[in-house]
Amino acid sequence: MQTDIQLQGFESEPFLERIGVRSRFLIPFAESFETLVQNYASRYMGLTSTAESRLDATLVDIGGPLNFKDQLGNFNTMSGPMKSDQVSQFIQLLEDEDDELPDVGLYVDIDYWITPQKQLKSVDILKTIRAFAQAAWTRSDQIQTLVFGG
Repeated sequence: MQTDIQLQGFESEPFLERIGVRSRFLIPFAESFETLVQNYASRYMGLTSTAESRLDATLVDIGGPLNFKDQLGNFNTMSGPMKSDQVSQFIQLLEDEDDELPDVGLYVDIDYWITPQKQLKSVDILKTIRAFAQAAWTRSDQIQTLVFGG
């Protein structure tokens, strides 16, 4: 005889306040950090040469948050050019991964989320998580294409 035993907090249809998937990417860039900064500033963040000249200064680094909404839900992004010595501040690495880091890369952090405020079946939760993870890869590729050109 089998009995349905449920542990508190592991209901088959839990009430969900928030579902989110956060993904972080470091995409190698074959050129210099300075080139990546300029590409990112002009192609993604839209920093104009007029704005830069009005400041009478040279841009040395850039990054920033942009928050969006699409058919899946909300997605917050944080991205920017990164040198290998900065990576450990943003991504937890395994012991042997330091050797595999590119000298220069584009860091992309994407947090997809929704606030359903209702009970959901586990199959629906898993579908949402999968969709968010797949969308994050797509968004990362889109950002890379914009910044790197192509």
